Amino acid sequence: MLKIEEIADYLGLSKPQARRRIKAIKDLLEEAGMSNGISRGNHNEILVGQEALSVLEELENYREMGDTTKRAKERIREDLGLGSNGGTRESPESEPDKRSKSNQLEERQTDVKALKLENEQLRKRIEEIKENKNQQIKELREDKQYLKNQVDNLQQRLLPSPKEEKQSPLQRLWQFLGV
Repeated sequence: MLKIEEIADYLGLSKPQARRRIKAIKDLLEEAGMSNGISRGNHNEILVGQEALSVLEELENYREMGDTTKRAKERIREDLGLGSNGGTRESPESEPDKRSKSNQLEERQTDVKALKLENEQLRKRIEEIKENKNQQIKELREDKQYLKNQVDNLQQRLLPSPKEEKQSPLQRLWQFLGV
């Protein structure tokens, strides 16, 4: 029985990759009746038998040819005569990310560019709103000054002149109204 470190070295994988591959083929080994393929040793370490090692080698050969772990597992299932198992779904840990690192980087760069563009558009919109508000404030100040001048003008017209002071308020009102 071989330990994870030995399997990883033999197949040219890292320890986490070796663990994922073992997890991927575990149910396949059970279906094939290879009960002694994978077991636990002292300190709960994973031990792999010769049958499981040959399945792992075959899995890696298919992966090197370009298959995903899931597709390689299906091909091994067919090779073992177990038939297709489309109904079961592998755990996400056993199937590697289908996107390459460069694709992920490009997507992140695209996301960053989109965010920068959106940020710039928001800044422009904020500037437009500020300019609009400043224009409204200017117009309101002009309207206020106009109304203040109108009130002053009306007050001057309503205040009695020295000769009109002798008139009664009712007379002044009639005179103001032009009657």
